[in-house]
Amino acid sequence: PASPRGPPSTPEKASSAILPPAPLPAVPSFTPQQLNRLKLKAVLDDPVLSGLFKTYLQTTDQSENLVFWEEVQLFRREEGEKERGEMFMRVYELFFAENSGQGLFLTAQEKEEISPV
Repeated sequence: PASPRGPPSTPEKASSAILPPAPLPAVPSFTPQQLNRLKLKAVLDDPVLSGLFKTYLQTTDQSENLVFWEEVQLFRREEGEKERGEMFMRVYELFFAENSGQGLFLTAQEKEEISPV
């Protein structure tokens, strides 16, 4: 038991003393749009969270947007000209061709502007 004269004398009880909170690090200011982007990037970078996010998008029939983003990221990283051409055609056929299986929400005019030469 603690004595009425002062703080507890045993290390276990001394460690439970209330300490002042540590100072918070300086936080840069972000616009709401930047903050949302950072959050989404954190989700996409985490294998577990990205898997859950993909499952959610599939249950709401919205997975084509994420699949498109993933394909574009692969395209951006590819350095070979031939491979980039093949990837472009694949993305075009998946998302922009008239009978594509992964339709994005684009107008007919927007799809026409994207068509390959």
